[in-house]
Amino acid sequence: MCWVTHARHEGEYRIHLRFNDGVEGVVDLWETIDHDHRAIFQELLDLKSFQAFRVDMDTIVWDNGLDLAPEFLRDLLLPKLITGEIRVRDTITAVQNNLGQGCDAMKNLQVWP
Repeated sequence: MCWVTHARHEGEYRIHLRFNDGVEGVVDLWETIDHDHRAIFQELLDLKSFQAFRVDMDTIVWDNGLDLAPEFLRDLLLPKLITGEIRVRDTITAVQNNLGQGCDAMKNLQVWP
């Protein structure tokens, strides 16, 4: 299992996340919020409301009750691992071999922004 241990706002709809296994990076939630037309997401189009998140229940949550699964947030980082926006000390093959295996399979990868 993976969970969020730290989160900080990075501007607009971006949040820097750190997971329990040390993997960290910035996720951009603009598309997630803009493309989901449910009221709970649309409320977060207001940047002030978006910025009012906190780490709770092993993920990020907002005052309106929205929380996003840590696995979903982690999946948003995977393309960055492959493209090199987040550098990986191990080879790209190691990342590709672990795609879709969840947080446990990637805990041995050492990454840094």
